[in-house]
Amino acid sequence: MTKMSPEPEFSRPFDVATLGPDAVALTLAAEPKELKALARRFGLKDLSSLTAAFRIRRGHGSEVEIDGKLKARATQTCVVTLEPVEAVIDEAFALVYAPPSDERGSEADDIDPDAADPPEPILDGKIDLGEAAAEQLSLSLDPYPRKAGAAFDAEGLGVADGGRTSPFEALAVLKPKVK
Repeated sequence: MTKMSPEPEFSRPFDVATLGPDAVALTLAAEPKELKALARRFGLKDLSSLTAAFRIRRGHGSEVEIDGKLKARATQTCVVTLEPVEAVIDEAFALVYAPPSDERGSEADDIDPDAADPPEPILDGKIDLGEAAAEQLSLSLDPYPRKAGAAFDAEGLGVADGGRTSPFEALAVLKPKVK
C-alpha cells in the first residue's frame, strides 16, 4: 500500500498555464487555522502572521522564475531558558521551477548540474505558492533562538574553564558522590 503524503497546511496552487508573457504579482496571507498548523509543523509556540508577495514570470525554456518577499511574526522557544522569543521575519527570496526532467526533454540538458539549487518541480502544471512560502519560513527561522542576554551557564559541569576538561571529567561532576 502506498503512503500518501499529507496535504500542505498552507496550499495555494498556481496554474502555470495561466502565465502569459507578462509577470504576475500575487500576495497571499495564511488564515488562522493555517497559521496554527504551520506553527505545529515547525515547532513554534505561535505563528501570528504569514504573508508572501510573489512576482511570477516565465524564465528560460519551460522554467518559471519567482521573486518573493516573506513577512511573518512567530514565537519560538529559547534554547537556553525555554522562554518565548519573538521572531520578526522580513526576507526576500528567489525560486526557479521547471517541469520534471522527463517532461522537459532536451531542455533538461540546459540545466547546469553544478548550480547551487536545481529547479523545483512543477507538478501537474502547478506550483504551490503556499508551500513555497512555508518552506521559505522554515529557512528563515533561527534554528537556535536565544532570548536577549541568555547564556548557557556551564559552571558546575566541568566545562567552565574554556572547554579544556575531558568529557569524562565533565560527566563525573554529574554523578552523585558516594560517602
